[in-house]
Amino acid sequence: MDNKKELNNITRIRYDKKMIRFASIVFVVSVLITIACKIFVLNYMFGDYSSETEIQEIIRAGRLEVLVSKIGYIGQWVLFISGIIVFDGESYFQKLKKLGYTIPTDRKQYQYDLQNLPRETLTEGVIIKPIRCKVLFVYGIVVFIICIIQDVLQYFKWNFMDNQLEMLLFQIIVFDLGWLLFSYFYWRQGNQEKYKENYEIDPYRKNRISLVIAVVITIVLSFFTFGVKVVSNAYTGVVYRSCQEADRCLLDKIGNVFWNIYLYRSEDPTFEESNKRIYEVFEQGFIITDFGDPQNSYLKEVANCLEVESFDELSECIHISDGDAKIHIILKGDTLIVTLMNPIEQEKKFGVQANVDTKYLEERQEEYEKIW
Repeated sequence: MDNKKELNNITRIRYDKKMIRFASIVFVVSVLITIACKIFVLNYMFGDYSSETEIQEIIRAGRLEVLVSKIGYIGQWVLFISGIIVFDGESYFQKLKKLGYTIPTDRKQYQYDLQNLPRETLTEGVIIKPIRCKVLFVYGIVVFIICIIQDVLQYFKWNFMDNQLEMLLFQIIVFDLGWLLFSYFYWRQGNQEKYKENYEIDPYRKNRISLVIAVVITIVLSFFTFGVKVVSNAYTGVVYRSCQEADRCLLDKIGNVFWNIYLYRSEDPTFEESNKRIYEVFEQGFIITDFGDPQNSYLKEVANCLEVESFDELSECIHISDGDAKIHIILKGDTLIVTLMNPIEQEKKFGVQANVDTKYLEERQEEYEKIW
């Protein structure tokens, strides 16, 4: 226990030549293994196999390809980690040289204590001020502001979608506020009374994160945040297009239901007068969502087929309307046009409507009679 406390009170030697040499060998080997695995996988994917013998070989090689691809994947991570150690170690050695220290071959010889490391010169060297902490603090604030702006713009773009608010809250809490914590962390790291560089001898201050590690963490977090924002926006676009397609299908269904029931009733002489009035209404046009509860037998049949008790419910089924949906129906020639009168801004340019070919329905009336 005493040895452990003593180690915690010393300025440890972070790297030695032996460790960096081993990391360099691992780095080079992992590069070669990764390249070899990638070449094998690419050759497997794009190779020209024509004869039966070659096809049998590729089937056997397919099992090997799975193993090789996994080895290549592991090699990438080993390459990444060993590369960080090599670059961080070389940066650490350069700082030791500036302070006049000799580069240690084996840390054990000096009990891992920087005070035991001999100096070639007595000069104190140049103590690098923690400028990186200020830079990363500002960087975190800038990224936070950009994320907030992007989330606000995304909200106003997709605010008509039900699940969008929950997604934005998740992003703000996890990623946007995460960058605030990132900035706060490096703001604390810049406090010279509490933190020191890993080459300064002071048992009462904590070590700062090294420049290389800080840069790697920043790059990884930046790419991860960027990826999540892109995927989130793309996912929202997919959901929007599915809502768009669902709404157009609903408009088409409304038009088909209205006209098919009209055709079905036209065969019954008792509905002759009412069908004439219905046809006149079709030609004049009407907004079905303003009807409320169905008031006659025809509208009741339509509501029953659409599985709604009131036509107000159709407003709630439309996703791409600006407010409560207003659905207009009008007969022009042989086409029954069902139009969303108040689409969102993104849909106003081309409009949202379904065109029902009444002649086509009449030709297939017998088939539809079986359905209805």
